[in-house]
Amino acid sequence: MIQYTTDLERDMKIQINYDLLDEIDYSKKGFHLDKTLSKNFKKSLFWFGVYCAWDIGKPFLECLPGNIMSATIFFTLINTFDITFYNKPRVREEREFDAYDNLKRLAVYLNTLQVKTNATLLQDGQLLEKHYKVVEGEKGFPRILEEKYIEIPTCNNYGHESTEVLLQEHLIGSRKYDISVGETPRQKRLQFAKGTI
Repeated sequence: MIQYTTDLERDMKIQINYDLLDEIDYSKKGFHLDKTLSKNFKKSLFWFGVYCAWDIGKPFLECLPGNIMSATIFFTLINTFDITFYNKPRVREEREFDAYDNLKRLAVYLNTLQVKTNATLLQDGQLLEKHYKVVEGEKGFPRILEEKYIEIPTCNNYGHESTEVLLQEHLIGSRKYDISVGETPRQKRLQFAKGTI
């Protein structure tokens, strides 16, 4: 279940459990081969590391071919399953419907942040910039924070169209994504430059 929360102490951020750009893509197509391959490649790398850990104490070069073969077989099997199952027309339509429904719910909460938009307009959202930075985690360990600046179309009550920039923040490895109304980094740099003159 997707939970949306707004918190005044956190500058009115909306918390969701999906990447907005991925959900936009899924709402249009339902299935993406490149995203599926990328996701499964990461899983295969993880299991390759597990296979290598099992063989600790044995000569690495002796175990390497078998571990590569196991990871390759795993990669092939999960891709075959994902492509045959998730690429079926009925499953694709359900995924499109679910993604569009998520965009509708998000649009309701964006309206509480004075961003007048809807699910159809959100489907035209585009990535402006993406940045990564190292931040301190809960227990003092460093974490990587991904920041995406996403431009979305908006429309007021009189039909005038405009755009708004959303900032999506995501700690790599977590399932939480925070959405807030933000400025592009370029705008921040320009404001800083004006203040120093």
